[in-house]
Amino acid sequence: MNLPVTEADLHAYVDGVLPAARAAEVAAYLAERPEEAARVRAYAAQNDAMHRLIASSQMNCNALLMMIVGRARSTAGLAVWSVSSE
Repeated sequence: MNLPVTEADLHAYVDGVLPAARAAEVAAYLAERPEEAARVRAYAAQNDAMHRLIASSQMNCNALLMMIVGRARSTAGLAVWSVSSE
């Protein structure tokens, strides 16, 4: 018996952390629901964009993530620049 697909399942599917059997169930669920599949593709695109931004930034990752999620309106008071060990 398949369990209902939850929002947490969708995010875990995008992140690639579901067990193979559950990922297959979620894939089948999405194949039958084009609107949900489009939303999951948007989540994946957002994840990719965040990973590219972080990878290309010289900002401290924690400060950058705080700005992405809206916890910091500016970089004032944050240690924002990474120090390279090179």
